[in-house]
Amino acid sequence: MFLNAVMLAGIAGAALPLVVHLLSRARVRTVDWGAMMFLDEGRGTQESVAKLKQWTLLVLRMGIVALLAIAMARPIASANWAGPSGPLTASIVIDCSASMSQPTDGGRTRADVAREAALRILSTLQKGDRAALILAGARQDVVTPTADLQAVAARVAEIKPTAGAADIAAALNEAAGVLERSNGANPHLYLVTDGQATNWHGVDESFQNGWKRRTSRAGRSLPFDVVTVGEAARALDNVAIESISVAPLPAIAGLPTDVEVKIRHWGSAATLNVPFTLKTEKGTVYSAAVDLSPDSSVTVTVPVRFDAPGQQTLVAEIASSTLAYDDRLKHVIDVLAPLRVLVISGDERGAAAGSFRSESDFLRTALTPYATMKRPGVDPTRVAVVPVEKWTEPSLADTDVLVLANIAELTPQQVRAVESFTYTGGGVLIAPGAATRADSYNRTLYRDATGLLPASLVGPASEQPTSLLGIELSHPIFRFLRGRPAPIPSAVVARLFTATPRAGAAVLASYVTGQPFLVESAYGRGRVLLMTTTIDADWNTLPLSGFYLPFVQSAMRYLAAAALPQRNPTTGQELRVRFADAPDQMRATLVQPDGRSTTLQASVGGGNYEVATTDTRLPGLYTVRAKVGGQDRVDRFVIRADPAESDLKPLDDSHWTELQQSLGFRRTSAGARALVATSVQPVRELWLPLLLGAFSLLVVELMLTRFWSEGRYA
Repeated sequence: MFLNAVMLAGIAGAALPLVVHLLSRARVRTVDWGAMMFLDEGRGTQESVAKLKQWTLLVLRMGIVALLAIAMARPIASANWAGPSGPLTASIVIDCSASMSQPTDGGRTRADVAREAALRILSTLQKGDRAALILAGARQDVVTPTADLQAVAARVAEIKPTAGAADIAAALNEAAGVLERSNGANPHLYLVTDGQATNWHGVDESFQNGWKRRTSRAGRSLPFDVVTVGEAARALDNVAIESISVAPLPAIAGLPTDVEVKIRHWGSAATLNVPFTLKTEKGTVYSAAVDLSPDSSVTVTVPVRFDAPGQQTLVAEIASSTLAYDDRLKHVIDVLAPLRVLVISGDERGAAAGSFRSESDFLRTALTPYATMKRPGVDPTRVAVVPVEKWTEPSLADTDVLVLANIAELTPQQVRAVESFTYTGGGVLIAPGAATRADSYNRTLYRDATGLLPASLVGPASEQPTSLLGIELSHPIFRFLRGRPAPIPSAVVARLFTATPRAGAAVLASYVTGQPFLVESAYGRGRVLLMTTTIDADWNTLPLSGFYLPFVQSAMRYLAAAALPQRNPTTGQELRVRFADAPDQMRATLVQPDGRSTTLQASVGGGNYEVATTDTRLPGLYTVRAKVGGQDRVDRFVIRADPAESDLKPLDDSHWTELQQSLGFRRTSAGARALVATSVQPVRELWLPLLLGAFSLLVVELMLTRFWSEGRYA
């Protein structure tokens, strides 16, 4: 077998001396002359000796070229005939996922048994062998093999389970890459794992085919051993906090917000009276016992009222007897003060209060019902109304949501202000009316699907009275309709604009006629909603129905939520913090769940300053600290672990057999006494002996050439 088989093509060069010899003979002519007859005696013997010399030198020269080509092809042979084996390079992968914290029958954890198995592997290695340690599911730097086996053993002794999942496919690829870069002739791969099925999802058919191509060399497969630990023979029941969600978003100080906690049961038997608590930063707000059916989930909804704006950390906890890391889950939310809504109106008639003749009257009343009725209570918004003709210096610095109500057209300066506001995360609701010029909207706001308007407009059109029919009840805006026996409002719409949504826009609600009622699209980091009828009662009876108030309040919250950071991403997703003003020294400090601190450099993006990182492989609480104008600012994030790690079901025997056949490994239990360092004959490279052989032939050829050229045997 050869490690560099392409160099075997050089053997063809061995024919070069023969070709040169034959060409030399072709240039020689035989000429007979009379005196030759006196020299014929002994001529046959001399010719035979000369030919023998020529062919001997020719064979030596051809052998030199052939041996050099074979040596460069790096041949290898098994140790049973090639002599002592060469140094072994071991790549040891250890599963560090959360399931490794589970106890075994002997009372020790799976991680304890895995550490012992890895140390036993290291103990079989000899002086000169090298080892590399890859941690599946844990953070580590670039791995290179080292001959310092004591240092590797010390690292093994410090291994602890993490709070996340292990990607076996990624770990195997990394281990194979380590062996390829080490360029050793005697590689070996080990995997120590508990055989949890979810960690092997990436080892699919595509991976298996690629693995065969990658690890087969000159007809020889990479030696590969899998050592299993823990309860591989049976599945363990487990109860986990799978997720926390808050609705509606954003949460507003002083108003109740529903916190939904999903509890998942991974098991085949019912589990009763599981203690559950929900805590805020002020303490426990809910406590109960939860009953769970086999292999099912239940959602507990708890209304929570936050007293003040700011970041709030929610903590959901259960008490279970299996995996501990998923019994507790944190969730960070932003609680806002009442939303600042700016209504730019094209029809403020200056009528007496309560006459509801202006474009904004119904909207203002629905968004600030307590203030309008002068009753005690917390409104979700604070509304300011500006007639479009007075909006000459468009400023949106103190605005969360912008409403454009029945405006004929916007000036170029106003268009730039609206687009800049939306692009940086603002929310815009556009509700045309009788004054609206559709051609101007299409030209300035739609701009052939490059502007912020979600659809091109035609009209308005006078049609037969219609009503709403198709509503996307799964959308956050219409969450308030879920569970109602008759979620579709009976309001009548007499007049509307015909809208043609652009690519990527979503129709959230439609009329009986099929025309869109509400269209959504993204613009930069912001959101835009287009209503195709008026926001007041000029063209419809929506403001007179029970649908109107929760609809517009929900729409304002949804639009405002676009500017909120994603506080609870999953592992590997980006964390980003934006600042209105430059942070001091243009940097911030990131503190990770393991206590490690790193410095993040600020950059300018979208008119704001921001810091970002994708170093989020470790689940848990992340904190970004910065100073802005000398004042401390703290932003918290929670990286969620993969909830599939809570499913402790192991691979079954048929799956193990399939993996063994496709990946070519030998499976051994960690308790087996026959755990050895190698499962195949070690190998030795033969390039050095071949190179020495070629050199020896060269010396012999030079000596014979010199000796015979002096004619000692002529």
